[in-house]
Amino acid sequence: MMHQAEGRPPVPVDENRRKYVLDKLSEIRKSCEWLLTLGAGNIFANLLKGTTGSQCLRESTLLVVSAEMFLALLGATAWLSTDVEPSEVDQSLMRTLYWRYAIRNVALVLLVIAFVMLSFQVW
Repeated sequence: MMHQAEGRPPVPVDENRRKYVLDKLSEIRKSCEWLLTLGAGNIFANLLKGTTGSQCLRESTLLVVSAEMFLALLGATAWLSTDVEPSEVDQSLMRTLYWRYAIRNVALVLLVIAFVMLSFQVW
């Protein structure tokens, strides 16, 4: 006698939760766009500084800002996922939200470091 394994019933979709996650994803994407703009402003300020100050500090600041802008670009870019099962949409959205938060937070820390480095150059 063969027993068939019973599957779990589908998890009901909570539209309020999905809307909340989608709103947060949009908010984080916009934050990353702002971080990208601030990074560009930091590079512009570094270039306007001219040749005075420590050349090594200028180069390292540009390196930190470049890394920050790359991460902000990753966070601001829309990621297309066509291979998501309908039953796993919520989990996929939560994973994307988690990674966007992580990317945004690292980019923010790098931007603060770059601003501190730029302030040392002005000093």
